Amino acid sequence: MASETGTEPAALLSSSTSSSSSGEEEDLEYYYYSYNEDLEDPAHGQLNNNEDPEFFQYDCLTRAQTEEWLHSLVQALVQKAQASFHLAQLTLQQSQWFEAKAWENLPRYRLLVSPVAGPPSPAHPVSQVDPPWPPTSTALSSAHDRRLDALRPASPTWYCQVCATEQNASRFSSLQCGHSFCAACWETYFECQMDQGLALTVSCMSNQCHLLAPQEFVMRHVRKPHIQGKYRDVMFHENVRSHPQLRFCPGLNCSILIRCVKPQAKRCTCSLCKTVFCFICGSHYHAPTNCETIRRWLTKCADDSETANYISAHTKDCPNCNICIEKNGGCNHMQCYNCKHDFCWMCLGDWRNHGSEYYECSRYKENPNIAHESAHAQAREALKKYLHYFERPCPRKELFEYQQAQLEAEIENLSWKIEHAESTDRVWGAIDCFTCSSRNGSNPHCDDPMSPAFIPLDKRCVVPKENHVGMFPGNFCIKLTGTSYATQETLVVRTCSLEDMNSQCGTLKFQEDVLKGCLLTCNFDGCNRAGSMTGNTTFMRLLGPILLGVITSQLQ
Repeated sequence: MASETGTEPAALLSSSTSSSSSGEEEDLEYYYYSYNEDLEDPAHGQLNNNEDPEFFQYDCLTRAQTEEWLHSLVQALVQKAQASFHLAQLTLQQSQWFEAKAWENLPRYRLLVSPVAGPPSPAHPVSQVDPPWPPTSTALSSAHDRRLDALRPASPTWYCQVCATEQNASRFSSLQCGHSFCAACWETYFECQMDQGLALTVSCMSNQCHLLAPQEFVMRHVRKPHIQGKYRDVMFHENVRSHPQLRFCPGLNCSILIRCVKPQAKRCTCSLCKTVFCFICGSHYHAPTNCETIRRWLTKCADDSETANYISAHTKDCPNCNICIEKNGGCNHMQCYNCKHDFCWMCLGDWRNHGSEYYECSRYKENPNIAHESAHAQAREALKKYLHYFERPCPRKELFEYQQAQLEAEIENLSWKIEHAESTDRVWGAIDCFTCSSRNGSNPHCDDPMSPAFIPLDKRCVVPKENHVGMFPGNFCIKLTGTSYATQETLVVRTCSLEDMNSQCGTLKFQEDVLKGCLLTCNFDGCNRAGSMTGNTTFMRLLGPILLGVITSQLQ
């Protein structure tokens, strides 16, 4: 795809110019599911890109490809204007990368960028800041004394006005302005400027000196490799943010950059992380809503009440780039950190237009220049109204959640009771049986069917059931008699059973033993079956729904 702003990089990751891709077709079907015939080109039978409102021409580039493209733009201006690379890059960045505007600003930036940087030269006496010699508390002021100082031999050490130390003169360097400082102070100063996000616009360390340091001067004083890499990263981010055709992919840990032909609030899809976003604002694609409306809506929905109240009361938006600014002290002269625009905090007007009457903004009077202040008051009033309706349902919501939690706890408790009530109901439905066991006549009362008084009575006798969990009520009392095949022991067992055994004889299995004997019911054996004591099953089954209805009505 051909680009309108410079030389095309060697390779591109992806392009959205092909209107026949599946993603484009899905988007077109979404917006024009019934009007495809109107958008088709009669000659080719395809959609016309000029009439498609969703068509957006962009490329997905890596950082290396982006740096190569930006380098070609700077190099083109260097060859045309016969300027240094740093000067051309700074001029393009401050001109939003418009070549025509850069040509207009180039003479002004020639005066701001230092073409000479290095140790102070004797050929430029203006470049040397007069240090106290010898270092004293006050500098020599008379012209006669200065002439005497010129006759003295040059000192091998210089005095740094920042760290207030004497060092060898070879460790000092300065820009064309002549403000000399030691190498350690220059390095510390440059690191602090990088922490503030500045690279190309780093000025001289001296107060009230606006001469900018070229890239070669900065890299010579910053010797640590990671600091040099940080300087290149900051400079690259400055170039991307200032270029209207470039945008970082907002995807998590994504290094892809989007380059478009014409900046518009259109859909972009990253070729690496597949993030879909708006090119202008970088948020999720929000068509047909514009960027300002969606920004206000997301701010209103995402911010909590205290944060929104604080922002409305203590911050204002820059009148040039609309970034949020907080005033934490000082006078009303504000400078935007992002775009360096100077404005008045009270009226948000351009500071250069205030003149000598800039303190008039602090006076209360009907002035059309303070319209933004009334807008902020209306915004705070609108915030109160929004918070009123936003917080009004909160108590009801909390009460509902509390009652819902109580209801769920009661239902869970009741379910447990009903489940165990069924088990209890099973026990109540069980019959009473005499239970005992005797091996080789160890319990003669169990062997004698006519002595039930000496046999323990198991009320509501329950037994386990094969392939089931829990105990189940016995419906029949049985007696097992037999001889073990393995140990030849005689065994007598009285217990309850889930079903009638029908008085069978032969080979039987009891627990781990295989017996030869008979299994009889109590009616035939005379094992003194007790009377049945069944529970009220119907009452317990009806009790659960009644209690659940009562709890639900109370919570409502």
